[in-house]
Amino acid sequence: MYTCVQAFSRKHPLACWLSYMLVVFAGGMCAGALLGEPILAPLKNTPQVVVATLVWYIIFYTPIDVGYKIAKFLPVKVVCSAMKEIYRCKKVYDGVSHAAKVYPNAYVIMVIIGTLKGNGAGFTRLLERLIRGVWTPTAMEFMQPSFGPTDSTLAFRHDRRVIKYDRDV
Repeated sequence: MYTCVQAFSRKHPLACWLSYMLVVFAGGMCAGALLGEPILAPLKNTPQVVVATLVWYIIFYTPIDVGYKIAKFLPVKVVCSAMKEIYRCKKVYDGVSHAAKVYPNAYVIMVIIGTLKGNGAGFTRLLERLIRGVWTPTAMEFMQPSFGPTDSTLAFRHDRRVIKYDRDV
């Protein structure tokens, strides 16, 4: 692990943990804020918070950076990336479904909520950097979207059809 990251995690463990939780649960927090629901609602799922905390602890605090080295090992990284993309599809579907229940005929809102649920971390990166003390206002996801928001937005087309048929049944 980079020495500056390791030094920061040792010096400011609470800020590191808050930053990590913001990244992990960013989609639900952003979507909740836009839909007028509690922002901290994603944190009410205790098993997910415990698993996220365990992963954070293993990555940052195992001796000799064993957790980080295992996570960076290519076969493990490929499996984790595949699982992440499958879970992203589930989040986009859940976001579009939830927005369809709240606003049945508002397709633009469905796109926005599905995109935020699918890649909330990309949109909260500015706030997460502020928590860590690294303020970079020029690095905005809206100006230079990465793969996540683009993929999440394109996935809406398929999810909208599925929801339309679910409503007809």
